Amino acid sequence: MNSALLGVIASCLTVPRDPDFSDVGLLLHGDGVMGSTTHTDSGPYHHTQSAGTAAQISNTQVKWGTGSAQTGGGGWGVGAIVFDDHASLQASTENFTIEMWIYPTAVFGPQLLISKSIGTGFFPYQLYLDNDKLRFKGYDTGPVLAFDITGATTIANNTWYFVQARRNGGNVDITLNGVVDASGAITGGAGATLYSGAGTQMLIGDFYPLSSTPFIGFIDDFRFTKNVVRSATIPTAAFPDA
Repeated sequence: MNSALLGVIASCLTVPRDPDFSDVGLLLHGDGVMGSTTHTDSGPYHHTQSAGTAAQISNTQVKWGTGSAQTGGGGWGVGAIVFDDHASLQASTENFTIEMWIYPTAVFGPQLLISKSIGTGFFPYQLYLDNDKLRFKGYDTGPVLAFDITGATTIANNTWYFVQARRNGGNVDITLNGVVDASGAITGGAGATLYSGAGTQMLIGDFYPLSSTPFIGFIDDFRFTKNVVRSATIPTAAFPDA
């Protein structure tokens, strides 16, 4: 077998890799057994969930792999996925990218997709459905509202969407299925420090306290990356684990 053919075979067998994997603060594939409340962090930090979370794995609506996280008022699938504060989940002056696939089943608002909060009313970042539009909002250390942008596209029930929320210097944006849906400037510009006080938990699928404004639906392949502005390209497979 010649070397050229061996090279082609090797390239076909290469496992996809993420060059920014070391900056991934949290990676949740949502895979597992139906009804399980264990959500494994496949990122480099292997964060462990906080106690008392109730979001459960579902095998009924799946984008990639064997399952997704069912949050909100879906019968046995209620609540959110909660992680305690960690430096890898904080974003003060750094760029960052929040990404996930969502499948809403009851669109109304507000419904929290992700929030970094301790229930003070102020938070560094928060992405949610405001009725049938995406909205991305955050505060600086004032605490003063630093940005608040709302998407233009209507979100429908029972459809998978690839969603991103990104900070790039002094700007933020939301992308939906690979297209920028809203963008805006951060008050204070590229040097603005977002409100990221110690102890702010990361909640996926709700706001603090739990069950106040849950996302009703399914979340698959959630990824938070610090220091990196990810491409808006729609993934064609699950995010890589390395």
